[in-house]
Amino acid sequence: MRKYLLFFLVILANIAIMKAAEVNIEGVKYYVYPSAGTATAGCAYVANAIIQDSVSYKDPQTWITTQYPVTAIAGDAFNGNDSLETIVIGNCVTHIYRQAFYNCEKLKSVTIGNNVKFIGKETFANCANLAQVNTPSSIEDIADDAFLECHKLPIYNNIRYADKFLVEAANKRTSPYSISANTTIKPDTRWIGKESFYGALWFTNHPTLVIPDSVEIIGESAFYGGDYESVIIGEKVKQIGSKAFVGISGLTTVTLGSVSEIFSTSSTSEISAKIAVFPSSLSVTISEARHPKTMAK
Repeated sequence: MRKYLLFFLVILANIAIMKAAEVNIEGVKYYVYPSAGTATAGCAYVANAIIQDSVSYKDPQTWITTQYPVTAIAGDAFNGNDSLETIVIGNCVTHIYRQAFYNCEKLKSVTIGNNVKFIGKETFANCANLAQVNTPSSIEDIADDAFLECHKLPIYNNIRYADKFLVEAANKRTSPYSISANTTIKPDTRWIGKESFYGALWFTNHPTLVIPDSVEIIGESAFYGGDYESVIIGEKVKQIGSKAFVGISGLTTVTLGSVSEIFSTSSTSEISAKIAVFPSSLSVTISEARHPKTMAK
């Protein structure tokens, strides 16, 4: 009997360790995971929220107080929050998960910490008043539709941006739409988002589309169905999404810099190009599946 009782108590102890403890600091709820040694931000009850670098938690059994770094913002954490207007994300946060700030209609300003590596799918989607956000150099991956329907984001040369993330052509929601002949992509752009120029009649005289050397990732169907004659892809581009250049009428030449991975053969084999220029030293990996970083996010 004692043996079974001891076994039962061990199970209860393990459940207690796995269960998150809640901590509230200045209107923000955090979930502390003692077994993992970390905490995540859960939700907020204030208009101007600050995600702390770490939170203190006193173990109710040992009475020992420990600091836990806040390393993530949970999926759906602030989803639909109708009070949040500004948020500052601490420098210990590395991951912001799916729809963390989805449909926060009053959210105007987001300051992202310098160690964030990943922004999940639809993280800021439908934040109709979001006008200011930064994308620090630490970010490695921004999932699909992270800034969908954020129409207050700044516009540069007829293109809407979330800092260094190119969201879409500013007039994309009109159909059909075209891009003026003097339009260029901002020179410090790192990402070109999914379907950002989908179906755009780029210019009327079929000129060259130049992807700046600063760009690292071109999203799925980014230029699908466009209208231009040649494409020059910059030296830093390392990933091209599926169907990024498919269905472009009049396209004759594609020049690639140093692309290291192409998602799906449709990125290149289905482009209606007569000539594709690859550097002789280029080693390209063709993958039918999407990048593992973004498949489940």
